[in-house]
Amino acid sequence: MVTVEKYAQSITQTSGSYKGEKYYRKWTNLDNLKSGVNWANCGVTSSNNDYTLIGGKTGTWNRPSTISLKNFGFNIPAHAKITRIRVGYTHRKNRIGGAYGVFASPTISLLTTSYNAKGYAVPTSSKSFVTTFSNVDISPSKINNGNFGVKINYPANSSTNPAQIQLKDVWVEVTYTDFSFSISSSAMQNEEYLVGDSAEINLSLTSKTGNISSYASKVSFSLPSGVVFKEKTRGNGVFTVNGNVVTWQGNFQNTKSINVGFKVLFTTSGNKSLLFRESTTNTSTKTIFKVSDNRIELYVDYDEVINSGEDGELLVSVVSEKTTNTSSPVNINFPDNFEVSLLSGNDQVIFDGNNYVFTPELSEQNVSEMAFKIKCHISGNHTFTTVFENVTKNYNIKIKNSELTIPFFSKIVLDEKILDRLGDGKTYTVSSVFKLLLDVDNINLFDPYNNNYRLGVFNGEKYDDFTDSDYLNYTYFSESVSAPNVEEELSVDFIYHSEYPVIIFITGEYLEANARAFKIQYTYPCLMETEFIVNREAPGLFPYPIKQISSSDDFCVANVPSNKSTNPIRVYGFDISGLALENNVVIQGVSVDFDVNCDSEFALLMKLVINNKTGQRSINVNPTTDSQSIGGEFDLWGLSFDDFLDGNLDNFELELNLLNAFNYDSYIELNNIKVTFHYLEVEESLVKCRVNGKDVRYYNMFLNTVKIPAGTENEVKYLDVDGTDSTIAYRSSIQKKEIEIEFSVFGCTITETAKFLERIGRLFANERDKFNKPILNTIEFSHYPDRIWEFITEDAIDAKAESANYDGTIKLIVPSGTSINKNMNISNAYGVNNSIAKVNPEIYVVALENTVVITEDRSNQELIIRGNNIVNKLLRIDCSNREAYLLEDNPDNAEEYVNINITSDVDINCDWFVIQGEYSFNCNNTANIQSVRFFERW
Repeated sequence: MVTVEKYAQSITQTSGSYKGEKYYRKWTNLDNLKSGVNWANCGVTSSNNDYTLIGGKTGTWNRPSTISLKNFGFNIPAHAKITRIRVGYTHRKNRIGGAYGVFASPTISLLTTSYNAKGYAVPTSSKSFVTTFSNVDISPSKINNGNFGVKINYPANSSTNPAQIQLKDVWVEVTYTDFSFSISSSAMQNEEYLVGDSAEINLSLTSKTGNISSYASKVSFSLPSGVVFKEKTRGNGVFTVNGNVVTWQGNFQNTKSINVGFKVLFTTSGNKSLLFRESTTNTSTKTIFKVSDNRIELYVDYDEVINSGEDGELLVSVVSEKTTNTSSPVNINFPDNFEVSLLSGNDQVIFDGNNYVFTPELSEQNVSEMAFKIKCHISGNHTFTTVFENVTKNYNIKIKNSELTIPFFSKIVLDEKILDRLGDGKTYTVSSVFKLLLDVDNINLFDPYNNNYRLGVFNGEKYDDFTDSDYLNYTYFSESVSAPNVEEELSVDFIYHSEYPVIIFITGEYLEANARAFKIQYTYPCLMETEFIVNREAPGLFPYPIKQISSSDDFCVANVPSNKSTNPIRVYGFDISGLALENNVVIQGVSVDFDVNCDSEFALLMKLVINNKTGQRSINVNPTTDSQSIGGEFDLWGLSFDDFLDGNLDNFELELNLLNAFNYDSYIELNNIKVTFHYLEVEESLVKCRVNGKDVRYYNMFLNTVKIPAGTENEVKYLDVDGTDSTIAYRSSIQKKEIEIEFSVFGCTITETAKFLERIGRLFANERDKFNKPILNTIEFSHYPDRIWEFITEDAIDAKAESANYDGTIKLIVPSGTSINKNMNISNAYGVNNSIAKVNPEIYVVALENTVVITEDRSNQELIIRGNNIVNKLLRIDCSNREAYLLEDNPDNAEEYVNINITSDVDINCDWFVIQGEYSFNCNNTANIQSVRFFERW
């Protein structure tokens, strides 16, 4: 079903007398009815209401004008079935002089039709009404016509009171059933047909709008010349044939799709097009059949490589789809230096020198053959030709020099460890990437024969007197490389026999040829079970030769296609002899330098791996021939000083990836990669200091004095009562306090020292969260071994340069006013907080009831949790953050819990415990306390 709602764009009204001396009162603002927002008015107040309002029943102008609304702009499909029309409107009457008029229901009529109905009487307050016309018999063309619309005819005022009525939001909604189909056709046999063949066609008509309860569809198609309708084979509906027009009438009965199958016969050749068209919606589809006369093909099978002076064989076959009495002759022309003799088909051949004419005999069989024996004493490439049905084809034969013995080769004998992994009788594939290197002057020497430039596998019986030639004669070989100076993958399959050895051969040029002009580069062969080779990953993309990335003379080369990247490359085994990380040596930064030559921009992504930690950096390299660098003197690649302190640098590695994120291919040369470690020898310090866990000595910063106020800074509020001798302290709170540090920074030059000072400033600066709230840093001192302070740096460092050194002062604000003990205080229900300030504990309990009541007996604080199904469950009450959690076992990690927030189950007026001094918790038999935990403040 489809529903469309519209507003009128043309609105008129009646005027004048409707009966004798009784007249219509006209509406104002009728254009407001073109949308659903504003009112149209009938009757307006004025200084003389008798001339502007709707009169009473005894008055003259006592009836609202009849309104006609047209030009709704409907565009209903011509094939649609209208099922319902609804007219919506909103109206009301207004109080005039303390009284209302009375108006019965208006008559709602559909213009250009005979449909009308009573609406709803005019209410005293705004109300919306809908008048529905169901089961209508109206055509889409009538509704689409601009004259279709709605007429609203109000009766006269039936009271003696003058009146005013208002009308708005008049709309028409049309609901219809729209048939939208997709049609498809498919042949049930091959795509190409011969004259005399039949094709079975499946035709399907599917509703795009879901199931159709009842509908008779018609699909018609015209039969082109040479196509005859034979019969229906299956499916829904019936066919009628009228001349060359075929109509399929289907029947939808509460279904979404109907199908039919039928056959056509092809009586002539050519492309036959059938256009199927559904009559109601004009939906269509086309199927084209290629129909050929009897197909006759020529096949030539011959020895492509023949030893000089030895016989080779050639077989010419003509194959017909069907027997026939007619066929074109085959002309075969051999080179003059070939010796040719017939092996079969003598009665069908005439010849003149080395030009043979073969007339196929196909009247009783589909295949006609002729066999030749050929011989040539001149080595090299030779060509013979065939002409059949005006088509000329050339065929190449290589005559191999009879003096050639075996090519140069390398062999790899698989050891027992590898052979033990192979399955007897299984098919395996050996593959390798080959590149045959030839310089420009020797390109014409490239001449593939039987066994040169190939990958081979020997897996057969081995005899004591086997020669190299014997091995090669019993070896399974791949195809040769197709061209010199091009990388390509060669592969060869073999069935493994476990009683025999496996030897892999890589062959070059023949010994008797110019073999030393050829070089073969190849990857170490890969052996895989053929059944699973389809799931093998694509070959990786790497710079080549990869080891030259560390050479200072030669480059490794990568051709990176557009929007591709190389596979990661690991560079390791750097010579770091003499660089031992003693206690007083700290790595400050790492630089990686390399030489590059590239013809277009690319990105170099690099990872630094040390002690199982990974840092990363990247740069974009523009077209250049130059040296490049990543990292720097003070760049730790996102790692920390401590990551370089664990042991030494023996396991240091780099991982490179070349990314071409551009719309062009990149040619890249890389070499001479070097790593520089920038380190600092630091002195011992009487007082050691760590900020966020980092030793400030690593920044070449040494403390001179540290001022930490003891105790707490308190703000106390007092109540002074006039006329008395007492002052009452009624509120006290711990205030922030300040730590002041005087320090020195040493360096070889003032520039170097300034860089250290910048890094110190960054170390002490606070990060901020997404709401710009500062994140507290931590600082600790060796002479306070168990303490840590959380601080904010408000002021810049006050520094003064002296020669190559700096002296500076930094002031830190401790918002809490106290330090925090590093070690957590853990007790059960009873304990003591000995610190200088109150703390909020974290309490773990196991619930014994669904309502858990926890009290602290000394302070009478109480917290109540009213849970659901929490009996025997572990609960955590975080008093500092005022939250409660149910802890469930984590199925993925037995050492962790899943925290489920149940803060909403805590009574709103409860106490989130604060403890100082002695404490005693009691669960009143509703739970068992596991532990009470907190950090003391000093």
